[in-house]
Amino acid sequence: MSKRKPATRSVALSATRRRAELEAVSGVERKKPVPPAALPEKGRAGRKGVVIYLDLPAKSQLADLAHEHRKSLQDLGIEAFNHLFRAYGHKPIA
Repeated sequence: MSKRKPATRSVALSATRRRAELEAVSGVERKKPVPPAALPEKGRAGRKGVVIYLDLPAKSQLADLAHEHRKSLQDLGIEAFNHLFRAYGHKPIA
């Protein structure tokens, strides 16, 4: 009695291969969705870091605000800089 060997191909690879074969036979290619240009990208790509130093009570209050409003410090910082730009008569671009 011989034991069967486990399948060496993964399911994802098999599905990918089948999709590629179907595209080759049908002549129709799947188009990747294009992200909307109006939404800013998340992450650091194309951005520059800005460092500010705060006293401990101000840092704690900022962290409390972020937690209370369920926002990241990054989101609060962008909101604050846009508010500052508007206050000085500039376009909010952060």
